[in-house]
Amino acid sequence: MTEVAETAAARTRPVLEVPPGDERDVQVTILLPADNEEAAIGSAVRAIRESMAKAGLAYEILVVDDMSSDRTAEIAEETGARVIRRPVNGGSPVEVVRDW
Repeated sequence: MTEVAETAAARTRPVLEVPPGDERDVQVTILLPADNEEAAIGSAVRAIRESMAKAGLAYEILVVDDMSSDRTAEIAEETGARVIRRPVNGGSPVEVVRDW
């Protein structure tokens, strides 16, 4: 993503969403494992952002992309989630996050 696009994306994030690299404490991490979910991931991330904006907690949305062959990771990023791309298919997303 370009610097201009990152700045525009940051302006559209809910106030309490903690952007990547921010040093504020994250109170809630929403972990979404995903494998070829391009049809659903965008609406899922938007719905979570809408709900969490009302919760009053600092949060992040983390999508663990399990080697999707579609645009799952790109759509997740475009809608404001942080994305970890797995180098191999399968296994627990929790293991990826723990080792990350």
